[in-house]
Amino acid sequence: MSSDVPFIETVQLTKRFQRHYALHRLGLHLDAGKIHLVLGPNGAGKSTLLSILATLDQPTSGTVKYGPKLGSAQVRRGHRGLFGWVSHENLVYPDLTAIENLRFFAQLYRLKDVDGSIEAHLERLDLADSASRRVRTFSRGMMQRLTIARCLLHDPQILLLDEPFSGLDLRGRAIVVDVLKEARDRGRLIILSTHILDLDSTFVDQIVVLKRGRLCYSGAPKFPLSEFYQEVLSGRPARS
Repeated sequence: MSSDVPFIETVQLTKRFQRHYALHRLGLHLDAGKIHLVLGPNGAGKSTLLSILATLDQPTSGTVKYGPKLGSAQVRRGHRGLFGWVSHENLVYPDLTAIENLRFFAQLYRLKDVDGSIEAHLERLDLADSASRRVRTFSRGMMQRLTIARCLLHDPQILLLDEPFSGLDLRGRAIVVDVLKEARDRGRLIILSTHILDLDSTFVDQIVVLKRGRLCYSGAPKFPLSEFYQEVLSGRPARS
């Protein structure tokens, strides 16, 4: 299993808004070929962290390394294609069909011979039967699955997903979980924030717990995940 970006590392990563610290001196090491869950209460800094890792925002201080050779400035200048990004906004066009949306994003990434790939992604995300429908007619869950397809279309090395299960029913969530597992098994580096805690050990490789911008825990999870998460937040000793 190999990756052009074998890890992401943050050193003393800090983001401050006036006197408020959204992130405070975070030190993280996140390996490719793993799914990393970023957990924390509202306002903990999860979205801020993902935005900085995606180079969409810049830290007040500290650094981010993308493997041994790339820093944030280098990535911003010429390596944005490394990322697949899912934010709270779906970034798809409602007046285009699902196929037209994916073709548009394929052109942005200058992909060639994409019809087969588009068809495969729509099939995998259970959207093949709706491929020619305008996105404004989609349910929220369908639109979220199309957003995941857009994120994956150019086969990025790094997947950054802010609440990717938002709007999904249990079946839709299972589809996305399986798709992300497949990406992990191809050596992709996957980081996602979520409030969904009924996830099992076949999906979760590492958790990062934030509280008020500070790192409470980074490492292997214990299960049930919801109980372990509450132990970390409360400051009680983690179960062995």
